[in-house]
Order: sequence, then structure tokens, then C-alpha cells
Amino acid sequence: MSDTHTILVVDDHPDNRELLTRRLEREGFRVLEAESGRQALTHLEDGKVSLILLDVMMPEMSGIEVLQAVREAYSASELPVIMVTAKAQSDDVVEALGQGANDYVTKPIDFPIALARIQAQLRIRRPPADDEVTDPRDLRPGLVLDGRYRLEARVADMRALDFPLASFDVVWCEGAIYNLGFETGLREWRRLLVPGGHMAVTEVCWTTSDPPQECVEFWNQEYPSIRTVPVLLRAMDICGYDCIAQFPMPQSAWWDDYYKPLQQNVAAFRERHRHEADAQQVADSVQREIDIWRKYGEFYAYEFFVMRAR
Repeated sequence: MSDTHTILVVDDHPDNRELLTRRLEREGFRVLEAESGRQALTHLEDGKVSLILLDVMMPEMSGIEVLQAVREAYSASELPVIMVTAKAQSDDVVEALGQGANDYVTKPIDFPIALARIQAQLRIRRPPADDEVTDPRDLRPGLVLDGRYRLEARVADMRALDFPLASFDVVWCEGAIYNLGFETGLREWRRLLVPGGHMAVTEVCWTTSDPPQECVEFWNQEYPSIRTVPVLLRAMDICGYDCIAQFPMPQSAWWDDYYKPLQQNVAAFRERHRHEADAQQVADSVQREIDIWRKYGEFYAYEFFVMRAR
């Protein structure tokens, strides 16, 4: 089996790369080497890599950053990534697994253990099919993903989802759990998860404990439940979840993907309804939300949480 697979070894230390390369080649693997994250991503362009051994600590582009870039193009089943980390870097291991790493090995590398983990990942690897969907706009009901998952669309009330218990491995909700309330959503949807299943949600939160008063007044009207990340993490724990990854959504998610097109629509809406007072009030309300973000956007953000049910 091994002579059909190509392993990409990514490490900024040449001695480490040489040692791993030599031992892997003895096992019959084809090996590519990369001394940096950017060089590693270049190796992936021809699609020949079967698995990546990726060092966590590298200059310029860290192993976590490389992993994030890999996962934008390949799923964990298509291209397994095994992180290589020092024993003291337990936080990095947790973050890497949360970002989509398949497994990890610690330095100094026990090669028989590393080889066993490589072979285990290659046994379950599923290379991308020729007709694999790469553009989210191509997703449609009835599509079979990864050869196993049929995409099904439902129109339903998120407050009363009628799926059987333990229906899903993952429940994913971006920008909508506020309709139920953070804790209510976590508790209500937990029954839908298989044991040890995962929840992925975004929630607006303060990035500081002392935001400007005008900003506070706006959010007290729009969403009084807005809180800080530490408070949300405690709520998550109380609801029976362990947080395995979290990160703030970028500013571009607010402006490029939402407020910029919304601003254009507001202007067009005002023009279409220029003689209607009620419509102008609606436009004023939307415009105030945009203006508040432009003025105070550094004081709040959408935080993305990935959690595992206990």
C-alpha cells in the first residue's frame, strides 16, 4: 500500500526533515520536503500529496496557519494532516485538532508510532472524487457529499426541530442562535447530537469589558444578551459542552459580506420609497446599525465557537 502514497514532510529544520524522509522512504513512501509553510502549500498544487506531517512551530507561517489554509481546500478525509509537536505544546495540539488536524505525534518522534498513525490515516483516506463540489454555490438538495452524506433542505422552525434524538454528528448555526438565545439553543439542540457530537455556532459578543456608552445603548436595544467571550465560555460549560476551538470572525465578514451590500440596498430602498415615511424609518434603523459598526466595530465581534458535547 505504502508505495502508492506521497508524504509531505514540513519542518523548518533540515535535520528533522532528512531523518523523517529517510525512514519514510525505507517504508516505500514517496516523500516531498518543505522548509516553510508557503513551500508546503506550493507542493499541494499538483494534488499528488496523500498525507502531511506538519511541524507546529515554524517561522513566518506557523503550522496552525498552514493547517487552516489546507482545510480551506481539502477536508480531513481527503488530505490527512498529522501535526508534529513538542510535548510541552499541549495547547497547540488542542488548537490543531480543533482546526481540523487528524492526529499528532510528539518530539522526539517515536517512528514506529508515527508510522502506525500514518498508515491508519491512509487506510481511511478518501481522495476527492472527480465531480467533487468546490464552490459552495454548487451545493443543492439531493447532492451526495464525500460519497456518504446526502444534502437535504428543510424549512422548519429552529425553536421546534422535529428530528429524532441523536440525529446528527454536527449541528452548525452561524449568525442565528440569538433567535433562541445562546443557552437555550445549546440546550435544545444538544438532544439532536450523537454522544460526543459537535456544535458550531457564532455569537455576537463584546471584545472589551468597557465599550462606549453609545454602543452599549444601541446593543441594549438590539440584543440585550450580548456578553463577553469568557461569560459565553462559562455558559457553554454549564450547558454541558467543552470548547475545542474559538476565533473572532474577521472584519471583512461584517463589511464585505454584509454591510457593504446592505449599504447599497439601503440607498436603493430609500430611492424606491422616497415618499413613504414608514419605509424611510426602516432605512434609518438599518443605517444606524451600519453607522454604529463603522464607529464602534472594534468593540464587538462575532465569535465562532466549536464545542463538543460531554
